[in-house]
Amino acid sequence: MGTSSDLQKEILQLKSDAGGRRSRRRRDRTSAAKAKLETQSDVPDAGDTQTDTALAWENSIAKSDLDDLAHKLSGLVDEAESEIRERPVTMVLGAFALGIVVGALLRR
Repeated sequence: MGTSSDLQKEILQLKSDAGGRRSRRRRDRTSAAKAKLETQSDVPDAGDTQTDTALAWENSIAKSDLDDLAHKLSGLVDEAESEIRERPVTMVLGAFALGIVVGALLRR
């Protein structure tokens, strides 16, 4: 099982990958929309700055949500590690029982 630092690194990597893809797609859409508007008229559209601001706001919200999730997950992993160290036999038996229950549910 990975440690909490491994999970944090993985979450940060996923976050950077997702942010890069998301912003590229949005930039592509925004660029295409701007190009379309420029070809239709020479007057710049005032909504472009609003669109950029809205996209930046959405990105900041998504990033803060991912930061919160990463923090919560690392805390849960730390707690799980300490619980497993304190009571390894109980945890193994609990995992075994959970496996039996899930197996019985999937068999139906």
